[in-house]
Amino acid sequence: MTAPSPPPGPGRALMLDEIREEPLAFLARMRRQYGDVVGYGTDAWRAVLISHPDHIRHVLVTNVRNYAKEGTPDLRMLKPMLGDGLLTSDGETWRAQRHLLAPLFRRNMVEAFGPLIVEAAVAVRGDWAARPGRAIEVGAEMSRLTLRIVARALFGYDLSDDADPFTDAVEILNEAMGGLTPRTGDARFRFIGALAVIHDVVERAVAARHGNGHAEGLAGGPGGVDALSLLLAARDGRGLPAMTDRALIDQSVTLLLAGHETTAKALTWTFHLLARHPKVERRVGHELARLGGCRPTVEDLPSLPYLAAVLREAMRLFTPIWIVSRIAVGDDVVGGHHVPAGTLVPISPYLVHRHEAFWPEAERFDPDRFMPERTAGHHAHQFLPFGAGPRHCIGEHFAMMELQLVLATLLQTCRLRPADDRAVVPEALVTLRPRGGLRMIPEPWDGASPA
Repeated sequence: MTAPSPPPGPGRALMLDEIREEPLAFLARMRRQYGDVVGYGTDAWRAVLISHPDHIRHVLVTNVRNYAKEGTPDLRMLKPMLGDGLLTSDGETWRAQRHLLAPLFRRNMVEAFGPLIVEAAVAVRGDWAARPGRAIEVGAEMSRLTLRIVARALFGYDLSDDADPFTDAVEILNEAMGGLTPRTGDARFRFIGALAVIHDVVERAVAARHGNGHAEGLAGGPGGVDALSLLLAARDGRGLPAMTDRALIDQSVTLLLAGHETTAKALTWTFHLLARHPKVERRVGHELARLGGCRPTVEDLPSLPYLAAVLREAMRLFTPIWIVSRIAVGDDVVGGHHVPAGTLVPISPYLVHRHEAFWPEAERFDPDRFMPERTAGHHAHQFLPFGAGPRHCIGEHFAMMELQLVLATLLQTCRLRPADDRAVVPEALVTLRPRGGLRMIPEPWDGASPA
């Protein structure tokens, strides 16, 4: 039997700055020049980049036990911000955390948050209508909105007064964790200050609930159950594995950040794409006209398939989580190529979502790709906005419901137009965001009209 060959690649050690300067361009160049399995090295890592859905299934599902998250750059980047929460823990610690939180993300629990989501979106569109012609920074607006939703739904806590400092702190952390600014000197102090803001908000939310004797009426979820009630029960040893105060805070920070940041970015990119594609925007408006002007509900969502397709296509082109990685525990073979133990294995949904073998005319915005009649032939791992395998996003159903309800509510009465003609390009930090922000102007809109 022939021994597996090493993967093709540049054949020289790459400088980390060479990768970090324009990571999306670097990834695209590697795949274009060398194919679906690319080997390269840096002064810190020996890496094998994989881009084919079959290979991703092998790493994240079939042979998942051979690929660890512990020790990856992902975790080294996120741990200073998230501690040992659900995103950054591994092994038995991660399994216990996932088991603890799983009840909160069951379909019946998630769908009970529908009215809360719509109410928050109605408040935003009311604010836009009250100040016609005012340019907004879409990313910041969506971050405040999704933060308010997740804080109320998962923690039973009103974050309205803290939304601006919290979202500003998240942006500082995003830049620091993404390597945009070094954590030295003033940048380090900004990082520490931003982290302190987030921890202060979370600690006050925990104290407010605990100070009321765990009053179930304060919980955001149905039947008095939300993330904070589950975490507090674990900390207090009420029939669950013991949880320290630090673990409770880490988990709460993780849920707040992960629960709003990626959703906000997905909405931001969707508004950008809709403004550039008026035919798609009008088609969404005509679909929303079926609601007859009534506020959307969870029960309405099955009758809005094109709205969901638009969101999924936006997440294909600009997936908020643009890269994840694993480390090979033992030797393996991927795509006929040798992957030695200790190798870093990056997986970029941004690349997979542009694989021409699975996405013809991959750079074109075409929501029809996700209409039910066309998704039947999709590879299970060609679309990865929520990851795959045992560590797929626990909040996927909540996120999709929230995205659809927010977009439907806002687009019923208004649309967003670019505030200037500046080119909008993606910037790959912890999440994928528009470089320099996205300024747009809300304007009144009847989606059913031909204009």
